[in-house]
Parts: sequence; structure tokens; C-alpha cells
Amino acid sequence: MQPIFEMEAASISQESRTAIQLQIAETLRRVEVTSELLTNLSLNVKSLTTHLGNADPEACKLFGRNETALYERMLEEVSRGIIEVAPQLEGFTLAATTESLQRLEKIIEHLQTSQEQSQRDKNEFERKYREVIIRQLDRMEMFGLPRMDTLTARQSLSIAYVTLSATPHGREEQNQQAEIISRKLTEEIAVHAQQHEKITSLRTSPVDETLANCRRIVIRGGAGAGKSTLLQWLAVRAAKQDFPPALESWNRLIPFFIRLRSLVDKGFPTPEEFPKLIARNIAETMPKGWVHQCLEAGYALVLIDGVDELPRNQRQDFFDALAGLVADFPYARYVVTSRPAGLKDGQGEKWQDWETWTEQAQFLNLSLQSMSPTDIEQFITQWHEALAAACRPEDEQINLQSRATDLKRLLRQRPELRRLATTPLLCAMICALYRERGENLPTERIKLYQECIDMLLNSRDRGRKIKLDLDESYPGGLSDSQKMALIQSFAYWMMENNYSDVEIDRVDAHFTRRLPGMTLPKEVTGKQIRALFVERVALLREPSVGKIDFAHRTFQEFLAAQAALNEDSINVLLQHAYNDQWREAIIVAAGLGRPRERKELLERLLHKGNEMPDKRNYLHLLAVACLETTVEVDPQIRAEVLKQAEALLPPKDDDEVIMVARAGDAIAPLLAPKPNYSEEETVRCIEALAKIGSSAAMEILTDYAKDTRYELSRELGKAWDAFDRDAYAQKVLSHSNKVYVPTLVSLEGFKHLKHINELTIQKLSLKDLSPLQKLTSLTKLRILETDEIYDLSPLAELSKLTHLSLGTAFRQEDIKCDINIAVISLLQYSRREQFY
Repeated sequence: MQPIFEMEAASISQESRTAIQLQIAETLRRVEVTSELLTNLSLNVKSLTTHLGNADPEACKLFGRNETALYERMLEEVSRGIIEVAPQLEGFTLAATTESLQRLEKIIEHLQTSQEQSQRDKNEFERKYREVIIRQLDRMEMFGLPRMDTLTARQSLSIAYVTLSATPHGREEQNQQAEIISRKLTEEIAVHAQQHEKITSLRTSPVDETLANCRRIVIRGGAGAGKSTLLQWLAVRAAKQDFPPALESWNRLIPFFIRLRSLVDKGFPTPEEFPKLIARNIAETMPKGWVHQCLEAGYALVLIDGVDELPRNQRQDFFDALAGLVADFPYARYVVTSRPAGLKDGQGEKWQDWETWTEQAQFLNLSLQSMSPTDIEQFITQWHEALAAACRPEDEQINLQSRATDLKRLLRQRPELRRLATTPLLCAMICALYRERGENLPTERIKLYQECIDMLLNSRDRGRKIKLDLDESYPGGLSDSQKMALIQSFAYWMMENNYSDVEIDRVDAHFTRRLPGMTLPKEVTGKQIRALFVERVALLREPSVGKIDFAHRTFQEFLAAQAALNEDSINVLLQHAYNDQWREAIIVAAGLGRPRERKELLERLLHKGNEMPDKRNYLHLLAVACLETTVEVDPQIRAEVLKQAEALLPPKDDDEVIMVARAGDAIAPLLAPKPNYSEEETVRCIEALAKIGSSAAMEILTDYAKDTRYELSRELGKAWDAFDRDAYAQKVLSHSNKVYVPTLVSLEGFKHLKHINELTIQKLSLKDLSPLQKLTSLTKLRILETDEIYDLSPLAELSKLTHLSLGTAFRQEDIKCDINIAVISLLQYSRREQFY
């Protein structure tokens, strides 16, 4: 065998040669070669080779192509040697056979010992490597803001991670414009949430389900969309070998995590360098050829993060290296992430070589979607669970579960905040700020905007050590204040001209006009400024080819308000006061302005309203809404604003409800019940108090619960989720014998409702109905919608129950019912049951 190794296997490592020798020995051990066997095979080399191969069919399971070919060659030579020797052994004499077998046993024992030790070494390194992956990557991403980073430094990514949704890249581009139009249809978060989930669900799927069926994926997503977090989650789950059912087959994979931003000017690593990128301290103990074996056998999960974080002039080299890697190791799994701009050429057009190659190499192109309202609430829950699991001393006295519940309730009430929370990065930012400020967040949303913009504009790339000055696509020498001045001027220009989006060449021209007034290198262009804000900062985006707008209108309004105050342009704000497109900018300006500016703005809003009777309601309510953001205001002005507002109450429509609620606790007493209010006016007041969502608002709602003039059970029930459920049930709902629940996901607070006679559940999302047994006074129960058929037998304990009405989701024959005969005889089954 040795000459063949020396002549034909020079390119194969010594470790692989040893493994082949071991496998040859193992194959021979499985077969008893006797004179009878050789005679039966007619001393034919090919027949003996085939017989030996059949005795060990999985011999080449872990070999690559080269190793398999050498094994088959060696097996043939062994067979030839046996056949040649056989005739000279005089029928295989006992002595010769015994000696041969003893030697063979020693060889086998030696080779088995070597193989077992080699396997133990591999297993031990793999164990240590997985531990390092978990330790290094099972953590939340830093914001780049030291105060915020102290919160996330010890959070487990595995706990906080929420499964995102993705859509095929081409389809996402086709439908993006439709989503923008849908988003602009309404300011109401409830309507927006329903539209968003309905539209998105038609074409998206959870990203883990999509990944399960693919070996090669490119994932696009904007800043903070969760690309890096997704790759970290995949790496940690693979290292822990605890993927969810959809990805269970991935538990055998070995993850290799490659951050491209750490490879600037260094080139793409070779396979044997992969472990050094995360596990530097143990990489030198890696068994030789281990990474190659993982790649060849298809056990490698190669996770490549951030093509956009490489300078553009280094992306072609990366592309060439990746193409070579995939060609050499086609059975490995590959996941590559980038912002969309990272996969375009220097002119901002499609990178054709990349697109052609990924199509030919059968990469699936996905785009991560914004988080839905359901995703946001799940993220908030798990973010707080991860913080609790970190066991920080400063959190010991805080009920983090209650904090999560309060924040979810707050975002339901505050659409302008909820619109910001659609990416994991900004949602985590809101969670961190709410942990720091608690209930002050609503009145300090100005600070939230400031810190979010600062994070996107400056801190995040600095914290991630991304060197933009190495890329000619972006301007060099641009200070933080210069970036802020440029983006403020653009926001103000768009607002003044009532633009929702602008052509790219006009955006470039706008920034070019601003550059002469700044001390910047002559080489800086408006195009570079635009590229920076779109591709790196992500305050701007390109929603359709050739058009630019703000990624979040909230940021546009905030920056425009800042620019107006900087230019002493309160007159401009007032000129647009009756334009609802400027409403949020004016409210923000009231919070950003100095006391003199704040006073002037409120006084002139009131004066302008008095001069324009047809606009009076709108302008005076706008002044009321400005109280939300004003930390300090002249007491006389505040009193005058509330006095004028009182004349406008109760609110007359949904828009006025929103405006009134903006004033918060200041206006809550003015929404108290009055004898002359009609039922519709009463309902509007309850809606406004629910949007305020404070303890003061709850006290007023208690008065409404005691008011017997109108049937208000439905409205008071709809307000339940806006408050602490237990406190609201005790203070408000306990005054009524009828309770309405829009969606029953928790029985928290029902301990205060044992007295109620009637309960209507619009949508049932609880599987276990046994807690309802405690409602011993219940006589009527309505369940109008449900996702599943439930076991209703726990209702048998409700001895006073006489009416049970079930909605269209139930079918008589499918209901698992073990209710006693008395109740069954009184069962009312309704296909279309309306509330009362």
C-alpha cells in the first residue's frame, strides 16, 4: 500500500491516509477470507473486491471524493495481493493463517486506537468550539450609546429573539409601493395594524420556515432590520443544537460566523481560518482539516454578515472568494446578509454579476419585512424576559413583566411611537428607554426621537467600528453636526414643498446646494451625501426606483420642526397650522422650542383659531395636543388652552379623540360624565380616556361605569387593554354586571368579576376555559369568534348558566362538550350572534 500512497496520494493529508488505512482494515475485519471463499470467487480480483466492498457498504460515508477514490483503489490492490498469495500458501496452512490473523489483529487494533483517538480529538474540539460560539454570540447587539448598552450587555439573544418574516426579493420590490400607499391611508394605529397584517400575511412567511428548505440564501434588509441578529441566532441555535421543529435538521450543523466588517483590508479568510474569527483562543488546537471535512460532508453552516459593510472597492474580491468557496464545497449551507445598497454597483444600479451568479448558484433571495403589531408585542415580551434572565441587581425591585405589559399598552395608545418600533433595533431602543424612564416616555418622546436619530446618524456605525472613510461612495470628513444640519434642511425642504418623496437627482441637487456653506473637502458631492443617508444611516430610503423618502415620517417631522426653530420660522409653522400634514411637526416644535417660542406658538394658535371660526376647533385642539410635548409652559397659557378646549368637548369624531388624548392628564378631568352628553358623546369621551391610559383617566372611567343612563359595557370593555388589567377590572368593570372582552388572551382581573351575570367574548384565544368556572353568577355567555374548537366541559360547573351563544367558528357536531344535561337542554347555537 505504501508505494501507492507515495505516488498517487501526494495531495491527500496524512490524517486522511490514516483514515483510509483504518477503513481498509475495518473492511477486512468484517470478512472471513478462506480458501473456500477464494475458490468460490474463482480467484478473481474484481469479484473479491466487490465482495469486500459489499461487506462494508458505508465505508466511504465520511470521505470526500479524493479519499473515496483512493479507498477503492487500495481495496482493489488488497484483493489482488490476497489472490496472488493464496496459491503459495498450500491451501492456507493453519500456521500461516494463524500468523497472518494475529498480525492483522494487531494492525487493526493499532489503527482502531488511532482512529478512536482522532475522533475523540475532533469531538472535544467541536464541543469547545460550540461553547465559544454560544458565549460570544448569544448576546444582544449594542446600540453604540453607552447608557443604553449597559442594559443589553447581558441579555441573551436566544431569549429575546423574535422570528421575523421574509418575502422573496423580487416580490417585495413589486409590492413595496402598495405598502407605502397603505401606510399613508391613516394615522390610526389600529386600522394600520389590521391593514399591515392583512396585506403582509398574503405573501410573507416566517424566515425559519423558508430557511429550512434552502441550502443557499441571500437576505436583504434595511438598517436595524435584524439581519445580524438572525445570523447570530442561527449560529447560537446550531451551537446549542436546539433549533425549533422547522429547522430541526440543522441541529447537526457546525456554524462559522463571518463578520465582513472585521475583514476590511484583510481579504476573505480561507476555510481553516474560519474558527479564528470567533474562537481565537482555541483555534490552534483544531484538528487538521476539520473545517474542510465539515464543508465537504455538508455539515458546515457558513454565515456571512454585512456585504454592505465592506468598502465598495473590496466587494468584488469578496464575491470572487465566495463563488470559489461555493464551487469547492457545494454541500455546505450558506446564508449571506446585506443592506440592499450593498448589492448594487457604483452607480447604484443592480450588481449584475452578483445577481447572475446567485441565480445560477441557486441562491434564494429574501427581504426581511417590518415587524407586524403582533411581532412588536412579542418582541417586547421577550426583550423583558431576556432582561429578567440577566439578573441585574438594578432590576431586582422592578416587575419587568409588568413593564412589558405597560409598554405594549402604551404603544397601542401612541401610534407615532408604534410606527417607530417596526424594526428590532428601534423596538429594542424603545424598550431600553422605557426601562430607563418608565411612564415618562410618552411626554419624553422628543428625547426618544433625538436618541434614535443620534444612534442612526452617528453612534451605531462608530460602535460597530465601520470605517466609512475607506469607501469612496460616502463623504469623508463629515462631522456629526454637519450631518444633522444636512438632514434637517432636507426634511424641512420636503415639508415646505409638501413632498412625500423626491426624485434622486433633485435630492442630490438639494444637498449639493447646501455644501458651499460648510467647511468640507471639495471632493464631497450631493450624491455622496444622499448615499450616506440612504445606505448607511438609513434615515432615508429608496422605496421605488429613482425616488427618495424618509424611512419614518416621524423622523421627517421631528427634523423639520428642529430646522424651523433653528431658522426662527415659527411663522412658517403657523402658516401650515391648518394642514394636517404639518400637525405632528407643530406638536414636536412645541416640545423642542424655548419657553418664549413655546408661548408664542400656543398663543398664536389660539388667536388664529379665534380669527378663523371654520378652523377654530382644529386649531384649538392642536394647541391642546401641543401640551403633550411641552415639559414646561406658562401657567396662564396652559389654563387658557384648557379653557378653550373645554368649549370643544366632547370630541366629535375619531380625529378629535386623538387630538384631545394628546393633552394627557391635563384634559382628563374635562372628559368626566355630564348629564347633557348623548350616548355617542359619552362613547367618544371613553375612547379619549382609553387613549390617555393613565391612572387619572381610569378614575374618570370609574364614574362612567357607575353611570346607568346608557349601556356602556362594550365601550368600557374595549378600554380594558389600555390599562393594567387587574386594576381596571377592580376599579371600573366591577361596577357592572355585564362585561365585554374584545379578545380574551388572559384571565387576569377576572377574580374581581365573580359577580357578573353576562360575559361576551368577541374573540377567544384561550384554550383552557376552566378558570371561567369561578364566575359562579354567570347566566349568559357569548363567544363570537375563535381560532379552534374548544372543550366546553369546564362550563358544566356554572350552575346558573342558562344561555350559551356560540359564533360562526363553532359547528354543533365538532364541539367537544361534556356539559350536564340541564345546560345542554338550554344550549342556544347561533350562526351570527351580534352583541346584545
